[in-house]
Amino acid sequence: MTEAEVLARHRAVWEARPELRQVYREWFARLLGAVEGLDPVVEVGAGPGFLKEFAPHLVATDVVAGLRVDVRCDADVLPFRSASVGGLVLVDTLHHLPRPLDFLAEAARVLQPRGRVAMIEPWITPSSWVLYRYFHHEDCRLGVDLTRPFGGDDKAALDGNAAIPYLTLARVREGALPLRLLSAEPFIGLPYLVTFGFKVERPLPPALQRLARLGEATLDPLRRWLATRTLVVSDADAAKKKKATTLKGKIVSVTKVEDKENELGQLTIKTKVKKGGEAKEVKIDVLKTTTVEKVVGKKGDKKHEAAAFADLKTGQNVVVQLRAGQATQADKVEFV
Repeated sequence: MTEAEVLARHRAVWEARPELRQVYREWFARLLGAVEGLDPVVEVGAGPGFLKEFAPHLVATDVVAGLRVDVRCDADVLPFRSASVGGLVLVDTLHHLPRPLDFLAEAARVLQPRGRVAMIEPWITPSSWVLYRYFHHEDCRLGVDLTRPFGGDDKAALDGNAAIPYLTLARVREGALPLRLLSAEPFIGLPYLVTFGFKVERPLPPALQRLARLGEATLDPLRRWLATRTLVVSDADAAKKKKATTLKGKIVSVTKVEDKENELGQLTIKTKVKKGGEAKEVKIDVLKTTTVEKVVGKKGDKKHEAAAFADLKTGQNVVVQLRAGQATQADKVEFV
């Protein structure tokens, strides 16, 4: 099925099953409660538009055009000004992203000083790993490179890896990104599990939901071992946002990349990484969001001018501004 056909099928199942809508609406209420009082609120990965339907005031974005998508864009290149968004909300989106760490860095960039990102995602425990690894249609692999967990950017939008939220949250806790963890609330998710998600097209008996909710309450003390989902809330770490990396130097080589949606190419510049240190050659992968300026004018009257990547040439002096905390190749510098 095409992505559009999958979304259309999800919409049909949604309309037919009140118990599934009820579970999601409870999730939506928790998400919106986490960003209450913030404005504007942007949804990343809107899909069929269920959350937009529940909360029409939010701005719905997705890489796939949908019936209720306001902005079509990639999650790691959000079309919003820095410090302009009050809240970001996601439901089952992070584990589908080809560059999850890029998204978290981009989230920190667009969030206002008190802005928050709230998401409900799969969670890995001993029991849920078995569930996602062997009984779910999506992948669940812990041993992946979070910079590109699917190996490249050519994945289908709906391909997923349920382990990605668990792995990325560890990076946030380590302080590797300009986000600060406010709360992580794993929950078992039995009411959702007994709906069988969007695989079943007809309503299931109401008694099944009552039994699942009783089981959720009874087993809650064991959620550390049984949880299948988590609600994660983070905010922008203002101190880390200020620590953007700036590199100044002379271009040694310019390599352009063909047929890459977000990556422009690679610069090698000769720079002094530390004041008074030895000049070294550094390779920098440049994305559309990486700022490069040319240094023009004579000594004592030097100025910086914005430069298009295509216009850069060997021998030019440049200033490269890397996004703070971006933990992928756009921020990764390699010493030659």
